[in-house]
Amino acid sequence: MEWKLKKGKWRPQLMKFVSGLSESDVKQASLNAFKELKSGDLRAATDAVCVLKGVGPATASAVLAAYDENVPFMADEALEAIAGIIGPRKYTLPHFLSFTEQLRAKAKWLNEQRAANDDEKAGNAESWTAQRVQLCLYAEAHDGAATGSVHSKMKATFPATKRKRDKSVTPPSAKKKNEKPQEEPAKDQDQSLRRSQRKRQRPSA
Repeated sequence: MEWKLKKGKWRPQLMKFVSGLSESDVKQASLNAFKELKSGDLRAATDAVCVLKGVGPATASAVLAAYDENVPFMADEALEAIAGIIGPRKYTLPHFLSFTEQLRAKAKWLNEQRAANDDEKAGNAESWTAQRVQLCLYAEAHDGAATGSVHSKMKATFPATKRKRDKSVTPPSAKKKNEKPQEEPAKDQDQSLRRSQRKRQRPSA
């Protein structure tokens, strides 16, 4: 239980429930669950573990996944990864069964693809299981989160105010277009006027 809570939301109350369970009760519930799992009844296997106080489908999935890799652990990251297929994250038995069905189907498809590619290394490679698919989804979620943090640091390096400041600066070409021709000083205007008057006063030849 402690391992499971470290991977998700910490709920101290569940630890109290599990701490009160006897070793014999846990052993008997586990044996009953493994027996049902061998017969192919995942629903009954999950129910067998859930008889223990404080244990729900998510915790039961951790127990069953440790016994059989064809059962995936209900990691939050994996649930979120396929939420578009099975719906929003829920810790219910029906949701767990749908989750398992999807990951088993993906594992089967991956094994078929590997065989179809006729890879020489395929015979030595580990087969895909629902639990392996879950671990990949978990790793991808955390790798994406790390990448996102890097992006945040990059954004912090270039403050948003920089773009606004750049927009406020008028380009040199725009300045030239908008600039009006400077008017001649009054002194220069007077001198020009006097010259024109002198030319008019000169006697014609």
